[in-house]
Amino acid sequence: MDNWYGVQKFGFDGFRKVSAIGKSPAGGSPTSVHLRPLAHPFFLRPGTPDAGVVLHAMARETYGYKLPSSPVNLIIDAGANIGDTSVWYATRFPKALVIAIEPDAANLSVLQKNCAPYGKNIQVMNAALWPVPKRSLVMSGAFVGTQVREEPESNGSNCPSIDPMTILRDSGRDTIDIFKIDIEGAELALFSEDCDPWLSRTRNIAIEIHSPEAREAVLSATKRNGFKHAIYRDLYVFWK
Repeated sequence: MDNWYGVQKFGFDGFRKVSAIGKSPAGGSPTSVHLRPLAHPFFLRPGTPDAGVVLHAMARETYGYKLPSSPVNLIIDAGANIGDTSVWYATRFPKALVIAIEPDAANLSVLQKNCAPYGKNIQVMNAALWPVPKRSLVMSGAFVGTQVREEPESNGSNCPSIDPMTILRDSGRDTIDIFKIDIEGAELALFSEDCDPWLSRTRNIAIEIHSPEAREAVLSATKRNGFKHAIYRDLYVFWK
């Protein structure tokens, strides 16, 4: 199915180039490709999962299910990785502010490169989504599997946390129109603590859930705040 969607969306030449980058030896510099309908080139790292995430977000348009009606002013892309969903959203909603949040430094460098041509439409943040801001979170994993957690002391890689209400206040907007969440298990903490203030001001959520405990927390919190939901491919999608 990925092959079929890839050819349909990117054309034969575009899909062939994406596939070739994914199958190339790892370690090379990011390679740019021109993908329909993006206005700017998009960079992928050879021999990494980057080609797969591009097919997932841009060719299969996995995040296109149950999108809210206009106007869409604020989109939060938590777990932005290399910017595949960020630039897809920015292309779909050119008047919206997209806030792309990514904790991993290696992903961040490619994310910034991919988002830079969109100027003020996409704001990139080196942070991890968490229930409370200004915590130093320990990171583990890489590429599409970076996980974060709180530990009193750590000698590993760390990143700062940011919470949804801080993002909302700093954006100058009143509502989160689309909230994409793929944060590798941290959704359990996010939806277990004081989530009602930002959920009450959110219209649409597309989330990847990574454990039964997280699923219970997400379903309970969204039901309490009046969301309907459906499962679409590997996502839970919520809307009001």
